[in-house]
Amino acid sequence: MYDERLDNTNVFNIDLGVEKYILQNIDNVHLVLLTGDAGDGKSRILFNLKKELDNSWIYINDFSEFDQLKQRECIENIYNAIEYKKRKYIVAGNSGIFINAVVQFKYGLLGKLKNRENCLVLNFKNRNVAESSAMFSKVVKEFLNYYDFEKCSDCKLCNNCPFLYNLEKMNNSKTIERIRIIFDTLFLIGIHVTFRDLLSLLSYFVTKGMDCNQLIRQNTDLKEIYFYNNIFSYNDYTNIILSELSEIDIAKTDINDFDYNEFNGNYNEEELGVDSLDYNKLKELKMLKRHYYFTNPEKLRNYNSLYSLLPVEYLSQYKELLRKIKEIGYIDSMDDDYDVLRKFELGLNKISNPNRSNAQLVLFDSPPITSKDVRLEYSSGEQLRLIFCTPQFYFTNGECNSYEESCLEDLNSFYCFVYYESETFENLPIIKIDYSLFNQIMLAQENIFTDKNVKLSDNVHIQSFTKAIFDNINSNPSVTVTWTGARTKDIIDFNMAFVKPSGLGMNRNKKNRILISSTGR
Repeated sequence: MYDERLDNTNVFNIDLGVEKYILQNIDNVHLVLLTGDAGDGKSRILFNLKKELDNSWIYINDFSEFDQLKQRECIENIYNAIEYKKRKYIVAGNSGIFINAVVQFKYGLLGKLKNRENCLVLNFKNRNVAESSAMFSKVVKEFLNYYDFEKCSDCKLCNNCPFLYNLEKMNNSKTIERIRIIFDTLFLIGIHVTFRDLLSLLSYFVTKGMDCNQLIRQNTDLKEIYFYNNIFSYNDYTNIILSELSEIDIAKTDINDFDYNEFNGNYNEEELGVDSLDYNKLKELKMLKRHYYFTNPEKLRNYNSLYSLLPVEYLSQYKELLRKIKEIGYIDSMDDDYDVLRKFELGLNKISNPNRSNAQLVLFDSPPITSKDVRLEYSSGEQLRLIFCTPQFYFTNGECNSYEESCLEDLNSFYCFVYYESETFENLPIIKIDYSLFNQIMLAQENIFTDKNVKLSDNVHIQSFTKAIFDNINSNPSVTVTWTGARTKDIIDFNMAFVKPSGLGMNRNKKNRILISSTGR
């Protein structure tokens, strides 16, 4: 690990591409702002940049440590640097503390940071350390190979050491990819794993928190700490990441989804930490399930992808949809190849209006405009086309440019907007879909409405998105009129639509007609 207070370069250090990204985009920039949590690597990046940039830059190692007077002075200097372009600053600090200081001392700086005309803002809380398979594998392999194994030659456990066993088993490309899926899932469900967290957890998977002397003094069977593949069961509720790992335990899915006879002889009981398996013991079945996740997941009956094996709803569908969107830039909901998009539309509609069962978006009249016994449902006169796309596709007005991956790109969510025949995407209704919101919408299409793991603002976003669609509809709307009062049960509900004359045998000067038809309800 790296201590920013020391100039010692003989530490574990790996290039994640951040410095390169900054250096490539630093022309005409007067502020580089690095924000995030402790352990995100901000100080290390600052240390590396000092060796690459000229001495016209002023470095602030940790804004969070300043008192109020120093914070005010710093904020004023940063504002002047951006406004008058006289000085250049590179600032590292906790994002919450920095924004609070901006709001308190120089609110106008927020607009400068948002426009980003001559500043570069990197928020490490948006970084997913497990986004890239290649980068994650590089980090893990270099970290696991960092230790000098020759130091172990005189240890009495050197030929039977669980630490060395775990290092050997984990330092495998397939195993590393399966570990990456776990960290990627943590990010998607809202757990920010810093670079320091990643290295600490890798160490914990190897040692279970013990050092060599503690290991030697152990009186219990060393098999109990052999197995990195039991990381899901390392319950430590003082550590939020270990706690969340136990929530996505592979063993929480169907325990009996593999054929014991098929696996006869394909597993090593010692690797599970048991002398023999008793299939009636739930604990041992869970250990076996975890073992196969890391060694042979393809043999599990429910295997579609590594994501599908984790007990996280709609995770594999989300990752597959995200992969396809990133591959080509966008997907049209009217494309027949993507059934998941029709389910998504249905869920979006049901959140907006739970009483409807079809996938056509509807704006529900609530509260009733006419009376408490009559409800109106407005829908477009034509089928709406939802476009699911990368941020680049939307903000470059539909240009399918190549998707440039960098360590801080937002690669873990997509945008959804309604397509109209328009020359520009400006002011179109748009909503950002992350895994949490995707999960809520997909649950809704199954008539499951829950506030579990859902931010309070999510429903507001969906309602605002739906309303904005109807505010922008160019075609004539259709209205369904429904009587809800008990005394009106014999009245037939009806549809009402505004239609334009077709011009065939009709006077083209005639105004739009109202077309009324029974709903049959």
